[in-house]
Amino acid sequence: MDTQEKTDLINIVFQVIEENVPIDCEDLIADLRKKFMKDVRDLGLEKALQKWLKSDNDVEIITS
Repeated sequence: MDTQEKTDLINIVFQVIEENVPIDCEDLIADLRKKFMKDVRDLGLEKALQKWLKSDNDVEIITS
């Protein structure tokens, strides 16, 4: 899988998330998407995933 395919897959995942969160959470998801995509560009997908999966600054989203 090349870089463009990985980026496309990430965008699809975030698009699905954005379509299924409450309206009041849309801004939070958009901010997380921007931060994650910046890390992907700077670090590469694998290292960005490692960074985000080990993050101590977890954001908890509760949906009903």
